[in-house]
Amino acid sequence: MAIFLPILSFLFLSRLLGKTFFYSRREACLVSAIICSLWVWLVTEMFSLFRTLNFTALVLAWSVFLTGVIILCLNKRRVFQKTAHPCLKFSPFDIGIIICIFLILLGTFLLSIVSPPNTWDALTYHMSRVAHWAQNGTLAAYPTHIPRQLFYNPGFEYFILNSYLLDRGDAWVSVIQWFAMALSLMVVTLIAKQLGASMRGQLLAAAVAATIPMGIVEASSLQGDLMVAFFLCAAVYALLRWRADASWIWANSLGVTSGLAILTKGIGIIFILPVLIWLVSTSVFLRSRLRWQQALVVMSLVVIVNTGFVLRILTVPSQAFMVARQEGREVLNEKYDPNIFLINVLRNIGTHMGTPSERLNKANMGVINSLSARIGVNIDDPRVTLDNAHFQINKPSLNENLTSAGFHSFLIIVFFLLAGLSRKSTPELRRYGLCLFSMAVLFCLLVKWQPWLSRLQLPLFILASAGIGVLLEKIRIPVLQMVIVTGLFLLAIPYVINAYPRHLLGKKNVFQQTREEQYFSMSKERYKNYAQISDRLAFSGCHDIGLVMGSDDWEYPFWPLLKDRGMSNVRLEHIEVRGGLSQLSYPLGVFYPCARVVMNGGTVEVTLPGAVQGKGHS
Repeated sequence: MAIFLPILSFLFLSRLLGKTFFYSRREACLVSAIICSLWVWLVTEMFSLFRTLNFTALVLAWSVFLTGVIILCLNKRRVFQKTAHPCLKFSPFDIGIIICIFLILLGTFLLSIVSPPNTWDALTYHMSRVAHWAQNGTLAAYPTHIPRQLFYNPGFEYFILNSYLLDRGDAWVSVIQWFAMALSLMVVTLIAKQLGASMRGQLLAAAVAATIPMGIVEASSLQGDLMVAFFLCAAVYALLRWRADASWIWANSLGVTSGLAILTKGIGIIFILPVLIWLVSTSVFLRSRLRWQQALVVMSLVVIVNTGFVLRILTVPSQAFMVARQEGREVLNEKYDPNIFLINVLRNIGTHMGTPSERLNKANMGVINSLSARIGVNIDDPRVTLDNAHFQINKPSLNENLTSAGFHSFLIIVFFLLAGLSRKSTPELRRYGLCLFSMAVLFCLLVKWQPWLSRLQLPLFILASAGIGVLLEKIRIPVLQMVIVTGLFLLAIPYVINAYPRHLLGKKNVFQQTREEQYFSMSKERYKNYAQISDRLAFSGCHDIGLVMGSDDWEYPFWPLLKDRGMSNVRLEHIEVRGGLSQLSYPLGVFYPCARVVMNGGTVEVTLPGAVQGKGHS
């Protein structure tokens, strides 16, 4: 199967790097993942430029990559020779941590491989834009009723697109987030090691990261925050290694991962900015010509990686560009002052303050409301709140959009305090804590509060796990370490087995539902309507289908449903698009729909062949 070409490339490259450049297997895996990610970006942008982004092109590209790696391995005979590594001795406590992390990864892997894309955003724009790119053979803009398909940072979807085309479907796309989670845990242990942690401290850091509720539920979803977390962690580790030895390998790794973090999600720039400032300040302090050259290369790589996406945005018609600007500003605060900042800090922390006790939740909410009234700021000020949402402290939720992490939030606050104030804190740990604290400040300063805020915070939570692991190791009471870690794993269990909308166990788990049914896990009442419309379209024989919908409707389910009904050559395009996006042209040329599908929330209607014939859309 072609889908295994990237996986084999990663495995062989990791082996090659581990035998030739790195003694550490983890570092070899990290650099291998970075190189493969860079290859994903390169082939996607390159084939898009020539409008040849298809199955054949990607199979050829990955085959060439894999062949090159294998040839290098054969030229280095020692690659396949066994190397003696020091035998690590683990205590029963360490083994228990490893087993628990393995069980979390196993559970989330099963969910990711069995479940199709079924998060709201995936069905609205993540998978929909991928399906259009695959159809068009290019990343070029196209008319759409959903601006997010065009103007949200597309890096995450590059990986989905490679999987979608190589596998000729979406069977493996959810595994991408799982790989990002597994790699993030590995990099967290490397960061902890760089900060001075022993193997115990590294395992504690991995335990903290693996039990973050939002990370667990996202490991089988298509939200993209775990991918940002991986690139952010990789960038920070590359910076720490570069600070130690000024290696070009780590300078280049820092540039690539920083660029990919931004390309993957717009929020990435908030997290990467303090990292780049740390890079420049190090170059200034050490006054090294080499480091200045490397810093310049890093900045250049960040720009190069994002150039293709930026140029596509800048070259759309002027009215469409205005839509892009509006989409970009949607999640950013519209007012900046100390009081607004304080309210955002309270709400960011309050998002994770939910407890099983309704009385305690009301008491905590009363405190925040009281503070809000004292400083004269509306707790739901629309200028700093997305879509006029209402802030409320609720009980912990298993919903993947509303999952919170109260215990982890407490540990992060303790980490910030001890990293900055404790005498036992090392200078490097203080700098690390300051870098993360700067990320948190920028986040509160710039990003509007929204009910699903915790998933946007996920990269910061995972990065903070490394510092928490270092501090947990310094606890001189082993029983207290065990209590904390045991508590983290026990709290994580419900999110592994019973999170919404993908249940591993219990009634209506993922093994008891068809793949088609699972697409509609978040709104099961829509399935019958979508299936009936798909049946009618398949029976009609119409292969050019026009779509009319709102900006938050589910487009993607039609793609797999029609394919399952034998319509593999169907062409779906948005028609009757209004506003600035109507100026865009279809990459495949003039479109003559023979059917018109209208979506309005959960209701879908279709006009069968004949009623729309002769209406060309350019």
